[in-house]
Order: sequence, then structure tokens, then C-alpha cells
Amino acid sequence: MYKYSVLTGCDDKYEFLIPWWIYKYRQHSSSPLIFADFGLTKEGRDYVEKHADMVIDINQKKKDFFWGMKARSVSACDSLSKFVLWIDIDCEINGDVTEYFSDSLTEDTFYIGKDVPALTYPGESEVFRNQLQAGLFMTSPKNKLFRLWLSRINENTNDQKLISQLAMENPGSVGFIPLEFHCPRLLLENFIQESRKLPNVIHWTGQIGHEILKNRMFFDVYLAGN
Repeated sequence: MYKYSVLTGCDDKYEFLIPWWIYKYRQHSSSPLIFADFGLTKEGRDYVEKHADMVIDINQKKKDFFWGMKARSVSACDSLSKFVLWIDIDCEINGDVTEYFSDSLTEDTFYIGKDVPALTYPGESEVFRNQLQAGLFMTSPKNKLFRLWLSRINENTNDQKLISQLAMENPGSVGFIPLEFHCPRLLLENFIQESRKLPNVIHWTGQIGHEILKNRMFFDVYLAGN
């Protein structure tokens, strides 16, 4: 069993990001990488078999995808890793992502970041406030809040809404990851203007973010060849 590991995953829709994501990760970390297969093509599966330390088969068809598979993936690591840092596949890794791995961690530890103060989700009009950012979080698979999240994933197809609700219902259950470690796209400009540096992880959220990601990938490939 690993003591600490990083976990990501996707289906065939986003597998074009995998080589770049792993390249960026390996630039900054040597911690074990576990990949969750949510429904990759054969080519995608072959790639992660070669480049991740371990692959777990969630084995869902694309039409069945829902974000609760993220929690299921962490749960599947129960016998593989004592602590797991989940990072979404649409995150750009620019620094050390193992900052929160330490001997002081316990099963009570659940770290997660915050999203923008007021947020509307795609296709919705309701304004949500003080939402957590579920694109990156660290926990033990045995953590009480995480197990509660896992047990209720069918209540809400939006994993971010659910974990935000559960955290409000269980005050003191989470520790907050600062923007310098994980910064969502909508907060990035202000963060860079104020700090004059890049965060360790940039989360390129939404369709706009994914278009930016394609350019970022091209830029990195260009630099690698020159």
C-alpha cells in the first residue's frame, strides 16, 4: 500500500489531455500516480498502463458517466493508498502537488479549496455562494466526511454542490487549500495580479477553460521541441 498517492481519471472524451497532464505532473512530483479509467479507448488505456503507477478500472461507459465516479475512484483506493490527492484532468500542474503529504495527516483530514464567492453553474440561474472546488481535494478513503459524500453521490449529479452542502452541514470537517496551491480559472487573473506568481495548480474549468488548455498544451509541446 502507498502512504500517499495522486489520483486522476477520465473517459474517452478527455483522454487527449492525458499525455500532457502526466508530463506536467512528472515534472514536479515523484509520488505514485493512480489513474481511474472511466471509459477510455484501447489507446488511452494502453497509454495510462505504461505511464501511471497503477490503473483502477471504474469501467463505466461514456453514456453512464457522472461526477460521482470521482468519489468512487477515491473509495477504490482504500486498499491501495492511505491518503489520496485527487486532481481533475483539466488541471495544469506547475509546481509541487504533494505539499499536503506529511506524517501529521490522520483519517480526520479532508483538504479542499474554495470556488468563486458567487457562482452560477452552467445551464442554471440560481446563484450559489461559498461553494467548495471539487477539482482538487485530499483525503483518506476512510475519512468520515468522504464516506458520507460517497454514500450520497446519487442525490446530486453535481459533486461540487454535494460536497459543499455536506461541509456546511458538518462544520469543522474540512481544511481549506489556498489559491496558491489550487486556483480555479475564474480567480486566476486576480491571484496572479496580487501574488505575481503562478499557482501550483491551475484549474481550467468550463468550455472556455478547455479551449485555453488546448493552447497551453500546444505551447508546452512547442517549447519542448525548441
